[in-house]
Formats: sequence, structure tokens, C-alpha cells
Amino acid sequence: MDKIKIDSLIWDDWNITHMVKHKVVREEVEETCQSGPVFLAGHSGRILAVGKTQKGRFITVALDPEENNSYYPVTARPSSKSERKYYDDIKKKES
Repeated sequence: MDKIKIDSLIWDDWNITHMVKHKVVREEVEETCQSGPVFLAGHSGRILAVGKTQKGRFITVALDPEENNSYYPVTARPSSKSERKYYDDIKKKES
């Protein structure tokens, strides 16, 4: 999937609370989405952003596209082994 531009994330109590259940906090999602993630197609028109936090933790964020390069983070979780490998493979090709 091509790169997308993320200008802003839309937050509310529901998505913040939901992510905590997956042991991910809002700041990690923001870091992941702004640190050059790689993208995969998700279910129901969603986009999966796979990236790293400043501390090097891999996070996968499910984003629902909104208007003007804004996205609603539906959920986030630690990235799977295959998602981490995909991230590494894409980043190697970019360098």
C-alpha cells in the first residue's frame, strides 16, 4: 500500500479507553503515526499503520479515514511478528 499523509488523529474517550485494553496509550499511537509508518489494507476500508514508538516498540494502529487527511484510530496493539517483518522489509527497500 502507498504511503498516506496523516495530518491529525481524532480522539475520544472510546478509542483512548479501548487502546488501553491492548496496553497501548495515546502517545504511542501519535508517535507511531508520525514516525514514518508503513501501511497495510485493513478490514472495512480501514488502514493499518505499522511503526515504532520513540522507545522502539512496534505498534499497529487501525485507522478509519475521515476528511482532510484526518484519521480516527479505531484501535492499536503491539505489532505481530509478520507485521514487524513487513515493516523491516519495506524500510530496507526505502534505504
